[in-house]
Amino acid sequence: MDVVYRVSFRAIGPDMGHRPGRSDIFLNCCTEVAVIRVSSRLTCAILSLGLSAAVVASVGGCANDRPTTYGLDSRDDGARFFAQGQYTDAAAAYRNAVRTVPSDFMSYYHLGLCEEKLGAMQQAIQAFKTSLDVMPLTLAGRDRMTTFRFTIMDALARVIANSSDKTSEIEKLTEKAQAGSVESYRILARVYRYGMDPDSAIDAYNRASLLEPRNVSLLKEFGLYLEQLHQNARAEAILRQAYGLDSADVEISDALRRLGVIVGPSIKEQNQLVQPIIPPGPIAPPTRLPGQPRANESTSPPPAPTPTPSESTQTPRE
Repeated sequence: MDVVYRVSFRAIGPDMGHRPGRSDIFLNCCTEVAVIRVSSRLTCAILSLGLSAAVVASVGGCANDRPTTYGLDSRDDGARFFAQGQYTDAAAAYRNAVRTVPSDFMSYYHLGLCEEKLGAMQQAIQAFKTSLDVMPLTLAGRDRMTTFRFTIMDALARVIANSSDKTSEIEKLTEKAQAGSVESYRILARVYRYGMDPDSAIDAYNRASLLEPRNVSLLKEFGLYLEQLHQNARAEAILRQAYGLDSADVEISDALRRLGVIVGPSIKEQNQLVQPIIPPGPIAPPTRLPGQPRANESTSPPPAPTPTPSESTQTPRE
C-alpha cells in the first residue's frame, strides 16, 4: 500500500529568528512543499501520529501566518527597520532574506544601503556588486534590467567614490572595462562624477559610446552630463545622435530644446529619415525610337546660309 503525504514545512535555524508559539512544521501554511511516499502500514501510522502532533502544536501560529516565504518576511522586516533608522537591525533582516533567497537582488541592494548608512563601505560595495550579479537570474530581475539596474550602478559608484579603498576598486573596474565591459565604463564614469573629476568621467563615457554607439541610454546619460558641464556644442552632438535613435524620449527632446534646437525630423541624419519607396539612384533615359530626334535636336529646317561679302553679286559696268 502506497500512501502519499504532502507536507508543507519551514526550515528555521538558530540564526533565523524562530518565532515563539509556532512549530517548525506547518500544514498548508507555507510555500515550500515536500512529498513523502511510504509503503509500510507501520510507518504510515507513526508518520500520521507525528503529523497530527505537529498540527496541534502549530495551530495557534498557523491561523495567522501569511502564505509567504521567510525571505519575504525578512525583507519586510528590513524595510520597516530601515524606515525607523534602525540600520543594524535592518541589515540583519536583509542578511536573513538573502540567506533564504540567494537570488533576491532587491534585498542585496537594500543591504548595501544599510551598510552604507553604517559606514561599512566595503560590505556595501560587495552587496551592490552581488545585486548586479544575481539580477539576471530571476524573471523579476530581467524585467528591470533597463530601469532599476542603473539605480544599483549609481549606488555602487557613490559608495566606491566615498570608500577608503577607492583606488583598488577603480583599478578593478578599469580592468573589466578595458576587456570590453560597457557597464564598467559607465560605473567608472559615475565614480569620477562623484569624485569631481569631470575629465576622467568624460573619457569613460566616450570610451563606452565608442563600444556601443547605438546605446540610447548611454548617449542620453553622456549628453545630459555634458549639458551640466555647459559643454553645449558637444552635448548637442551627442543628444542629436541619441534623438536619431529614439525620438520619443522626452528627456532627450527637452535637453535639445534647452540647447536651442528645434526637435523634429530635420535634426536627424539623412540616413535616419524615412526613405521613399523608389530606391535612390540615377533614372535611366527613355528608349529612343528609330528616326526620333534626340532630346537636344530640333525638328525645324536649318536656316539659309548668309552670303559673305566675297560672295556678293557685282553689277557689271557698261
